[in-house]
Amino acid sequence: MTDFRFKQTGGIGLLDFYGELTVQDAEKLRQGFIASFERSDYVVVNLKNVSSLDTSCFGLFCSAYRIFIKCNKRLFLIGLGPKVFGAKEAEGRPERPVHCVAECRDGCLWNG
Repeated sequence: MTDFRFKQTGGIGLLDFYGELTVQDAEKLRQGFIASFERSDYVVVNLKNVSSLDTSCFGLFCSAYRIFIKCNKRLFLIGLGPKVFGAKEAEGRPERPVHCVAECRDGCLWNG
């Protein structure tokens, strides 16, 4: 089960997620992205306290990123690493062909 906390400091929003992020947690992810989108133009998503990230969630992160970009807002990820993605993702980031269905303007969220 996942939980999130959003706080804003100096014009930058910090969205912290906790626990496992799985397809069952999609609604919590969506709520976190909406809360941060409504309150800040620059949002940092902290995954440091996430124990695992299911590949089914990649698309939701990408969709949020594209929406932020379209609205001249920015979304950044921190706390990425092998712990979050598991041993199969040795570099700590998903491979583009696995999760991407569209090219992102101004780069890729995962490859910052």
